[in-house]
Amino acid sequence: KLSDVLAHSVGMASFKSYLKENMADENIEFYSSVNDFKGAAGVGKRKFSVANQIFDTFCEEDSARQVNIPCSMRTELKAKLDSNEIDRHIFDTAQAEVYKLMARDNYPRYEASTNFNDFFYFFGRSHH
Repeated sequence: KLSDVLAHSVGMASFKSYLKENMADENIEFYSSVNDFKGAAGVGKRKFSVANQIFDTFCEEDSARQVNIPCSMRTELKAKLDSNEIDRHIFDTAQAEVYKLMARDNYPRYEASTNFNDFFYFFGRSHH
């Protein structure tokens, strides 16, 4: 399962590498950035700055690394940022949406890749 791969540092690195090779790494980068944001200490201006950076990089319409989230979700995020309603869970819904996309679209292709087989080889066992 995707969750098992992402829970392991080598699995996460392998999946990221696969997505980067296929020019589709914005989803995992967003997912990782949100996890870092949730785990980071601090409030106030620093949290606000990081939240805005994540939004501008991954959620803003037409950004170079834009993830595929519904327009309504993008609008809601922007409204929260504009009104300074920022907490560690601000991106939870968008992160869940991106996770679903990765599980449905990217992960099945990853499973068929050499990256996936190399990940399992790392543990001394074969996927097949």
